Amino acid sequence: MRRFGITVLIGLLLTATATTSAHAAAADTTPPQLRSITLSEDTVTVAGTAVKFVDVDVRLTDDVGVVEGRELNYFFDPILTFPNFSVQLALSSGTPQDGVWSGIAPVTSEWRGAVQPISVVARDEAQNKLVVDPRTVIDTPTLTVHSSNTPAVEITLTPNPAVPNSAITLTVRSYNRDTRQFWPGLPIAVGVDNSCPEDVIDRATARTDIRGYYRQTLPAGQMYDFVYCAWVPAANAPGQPSTRIGGHAANVTYQYKYAVTAAPAAASVPAGTNVEVNGHINPPTQRKTVHLQRLYGTEWRTVNSGATRPSGRFTILATPPGVGLYRYRVYAPGQTGITGNTSATFTIRGT
Repeated sequence: MRRFGITVLIGLLLTATATTSAHAAAADTTPPQLRSITLSEDTVTVAGTAVKFVDVDVRLTDDVGVVEGRELNYFFDPILTFPNFSVQLALSSGTPQDGVWSGIAPVTSEWRGAVQPISVVARDEAQNKLVVDPRTVIDTPTLTVHSSNTPAVEITLTPNPAVPNSAITLTVRSYNRDTRQFWPGLPIAVGVDNSCPEDVIDRATARTDIRGYYRQTLPAGQMYDFVYCAWVPAANAPGQPSTRIGGHAANVTYQYKYAVTAAPAAASVPAGTNVEVNGHINPPTQRKTVHLQRLYGTEWRTVNSGATRPSGRFTILATPPGVGLYRYRVYAPGQTGITGNTSATFTIRGT
């Protein structure tokens, strides 16, 4: 009995070892395979803010089955990407092991010429991931887009760099990219920070004026290092991210610009007489060297210098060299984290 027991035990151990080895050998390491891409249209004509919807079918195969998983850029894979848009795909027929994954591409006037898919991303149950340019593995279809009168926007922020404790003006200029003419009354979406890349604004939040501009004042103290963006919202494809045309983004340089004020103690003095020029820089910087400059023809030349007090205030002497009207300004050079700037021009008359 003892021998029989030992024999049975050895047999069980060998069976378990063989089973484990078979499972290890069967572990799936192959990502999904792209078999084909089909588009419902091969030619599209679109103009202005219009949208044409094109159905996309992608056939994928995999031993254990393609799954929907979380991907970067706020998408679930599988994803098919065109140069202007990424299409979210969902299983429409077949099985996860051999199925067609479908989505809708919203073609706008921003698309132009011969357009092909440039990327397919998918993963399977074993988390093997496919990332491929379809043009390298299959006969990839081409969509020819005839587009015109594309709306475009440009966003600017002023002043840039920011002046401490000052408001910032956000300006959006809209125009026709083809004719370069301004676009009055254009519905636009304006976003900030996360709303720029994420799909959280899918409709217009503002409209341009009769000259094609939209302006918004951002209050003093608002963080200057945010990204601000604007785009033209268009009709959304069902189950897809928001459709955007002509997007543009900008941000204020993450450093201040000196705000410089300066004024003479007297507007008129005898020629050759010293006159105090009093002023202030903000942000205040102790012992900051500032320069008094006088205009020579078209060139500003430094004629005197001084240092700021802890409060940021300074006093520099100006000396009109002769009889006549002389134009001056004060220049505060830049330094780490702060951009240089000048005061407004002022005059001193020598008599």
